[in-house]
Amino acid sequence: MEQLADIPVFVEKNYFAGSRFDDALDWIEQRGDREIHAQINGIMRTTGVEISVEGRVLDIQRRGRRRRIALLVNLVLNGPDNLQGMMLTIGSDKTEREEVAATQLILMNWLRRNLNDDFYYDGDHIDHAVKRVSELLAYTDVDINLWGINREGQEVSIKGTVTNARMERLRVGLLEIRVQEPRAVSEKATKVITVGGRETAPEIMRELISIVPDVNAKKMLFIPAYARTRSKAENVVVVDNLTVTVDDNFDIIRDVSFKLPSGQIMGIIGESGSGKSTAIRALIGDIIPTQGHSIIGGIDSTNRGQVKTIFGFVPQDLSYMYQNFTPLENIIEFGKQYGLPEAELVRRGKILLRELGIFEKGNQSVKTLSGGEKRRASISIAMVHRPQLLILDEPTSGLDPDMRSELWDYLDYLNREYGTSMIVVTHYPGEGEYCDKVGVFMRERSLVAYGSPTELKASLPGKGYAVGILLKQPRPGIATLLQDVPGIIHVLERGELIKVFSEHPLMEMAERVTRKLQAQDIEIKSVKPKMGVDMTDYFILITGRQLEV
Repeated sequence: MEQLADIPVFVEKNYFAGSRFDDALDWIEQRGDREIHAQINGIMRTTGVEISVEGRVLDIQRRGRRRRIALLVNLVLNGPDNLQGMMLTIGSDKTEREEVAATQLILMNWLRRNLNDDFYYDGDHIDHAVKRVSELLAYTDVDINLWGINREGQEVSIKGTVTNARMERLRVGLLEIRVQEPRAVSEKATKVITVGGRETAPEIMRELISIVPDVNAKKMLFIPAYARTRSKAENVVVVDNLTVTVDDNFDIIRDVSFKLPSGQIMGIIGESGSGKSTAIRALIGDIIPTQGHSIIGGIDSTNRGQVKTIFGFVPQDLSYMYQNFTPLENIIEFGKQYGLPEAELVRRGKILLRELGIFEKGNQSVKTLSGGEKRRASISIAMVHRPQLLILDEPTSGLDPDMRSELWDYLDYLNREYGTSMIVVTHYPGEGEYCDKVGVFMRERSLVAYGSPTELKASLPGKGYAVGILLKQPRPGIATLLQDVPGIIHVLERGELIKVFSEHPLMEMAERVTRKLQAQDIEIKSVKPKMGVDMTDYFILITGRQLEV
């Protein structure tokens, strides 16, 4: 269950008296697909007990004269402990039908996409529930939390798995449920029970003796298998001492260890042959490491069947997509492996294509798309099952600088909107600036540095700053020329721009270097005594190698 500690740092809040219940419903509706939570202060209608609870809004209803909020209680602030985990219906302070008459509502918009795929139905809408669940059962298991009345007239709360959903004669909707605790239904209950709607007339049920339900439902919360709780581990990835050795005892990667906090983006930078791809394959279980292990979303990567639902993978080679299929057809074809119904794949696919800026290309064959559009189509395929971790292998390779920047804007959006953690392999060191964490790989040394861009740059002489000197024209050999200037640790030449690294005061070093260059008749365009260091500078200095920038 979610607790107060899970509330984001930034939320949008609004307060409503129970008499302003319609205004509260308007507020929720206006926030569309956002995840809405609520603190409800009110009175239990049947007992008169005052309560205060927090929970997630599952549904709102405005049918006819009925106005209500369906709330899944995550925290009881005041009231009976058995409300924890309950589903309550909330009405205004004058309600005569809902379980709670609200005296005050504090609504909280968590400012993120509502990715909860569970869904709620009242018992008097069991026919709608049967239709929806029967469609889902063709693809996936569906769990249920049920509150209702058993044959003995007792209120019961049941958890189980739906095994069948069907409509009987006279449009009587029935569910068959394999329950976790049969005795919660009645002393004589078997493991499989039938559930009917609470409004089903008893005389009709007597006519249909063979389908008299064991329980008449009041409230039903359905949880498809693909909607089961995601891991809330602090780190979505834990890699410990990962080593891969080939037959001749050569270590392709050696002692690779890092942790990626949930919700963050990690960039992996390194030249060809440095072990980046091997590390990723070992991480996701494609390669069994010689030693060490990796965990994704709390599951060991060697459990391929379980872990495959937790991550999505975007390969560098885009030929894996069906070239004669449209992006949406590819999404459906690849998405079926996750047990998602086709209708759900279509719905999610259209949303992703729109968010990635290629919705209008959704009905064109993949082979007609540009390189950047194909890459975004590939990302939509990998995101359709809403993975906790998205791994991208050189997604910006072959794109021009503007398209690379645009793609990173899309990745940043998906990270924020879906809370998806990412590992992005790239050979552009400057792209480390987009990341929360960066890992640097080198040939024969594997992972040589790991940390945030700020931490890594601060580890250089000058703690993230250098003297910047812009020459009027490039002058090869500047590093050699300046090697005898006292206090210089590194000189980095990037065309006309020279960066000088030192632990001495940078203003003082700027004066020393300027005098030296002027003495050699080297024309200077400008001097910046304190210039920021970027990730390209960092990569060149610690590896001694220059990648494409």
